[in-house]
Amino acid sequence: EQITQKLFEKRYVRKSGEIVWANLGLSVLRDEAGTVVKMLAMVQDTTARKKAEQVLRASEQRLIEAQSVASLGSWSWDIPEDTHQWSDEQYRILGFVPGSIRPAFEVFAHSLHPDDRVAVVATIQAAIHGDAGFDLTCRIVRPDGEIRYVHCRGEVVRSQLGAPLSMIGTVQDSTRQKRTEAMLRVVASEPARFGETKFLGSMLRTLAEGTGAIFAFCGRVLPGGQRVHTVAVWSHGAEAENMAYDLVGTPCKPVVTSSACVHETGVRE
Repeated sequence: EQITQKLFEKRYVRKSGEIVWANLGLSVLRDEAGTVVKMLAMVQDTTARKKAEQVLRASEQRLIEAQSVASLGSWSWDIPEDTHQWSDEQYRILGFVPGSIRPAFEVFAHSLHPDDRVAVVATIQAAIHGDAGFDLTCRIVRPDGEIRYVHCRGEVVRSQLGAPLSMIGTVQDSTRQKRTEAMLRVVASEPARFGETKFLGSMLRTLAEGTGAIFAFCGRVLPGGQRVHTVAVWSHGAEAENMAYDLVGTPCKPVVTSSACVHETGVRE
């Protein structure tokens, strides 16, 4: 006698019109001549599992999209097994096509800028053997040679005895923020040249192109501290006319009462 078993995933339509998913299992018993002598069929309703899988896939897709918009990658490291998992955005930040290489700590370490590598690796190792995570900003070098700034965070999961079991964390591309900060420092460090239209136009163009901004300007706060008159404006790839406006109710108001303020969105409103 010979038993043959097969499993099928099928959809059924109930009398109410509702569509349900089910696993259909068939077991066939044949005699020595190959004739079917018995057949057993079992049907298991898997609709709830299917719906849960659909919700999970939708959630995973939203997470992928959110990480892409924020340039935020996530990773995990099973320390005893030395296995790693990277999100798609983690690959992209480091300059790799998702899934094109086997994720490993050595790959990440090799991606670090030579001048930052020793300190970053030492910080991560200290987190593994210590009692705290890590939070740092460093440089990476992509396979094509491009240098990017990244903000790295990690936390260690430990056993009840304190042994490191795993590490989870994120890597966020902070290159645009770093370039913005660098340009703000240039402006702040050269007040004698601040009134030079040529310098301001060049600075604004560099700032806009370096950060991907479509609108940038420099201005002076008029006496009384309530109005601003611009001295250079860059908009949509070209110099634009200067303007005057009231500070109240604008994103620029905090700049007057503090040292600096960066708004990535909503400036024109």
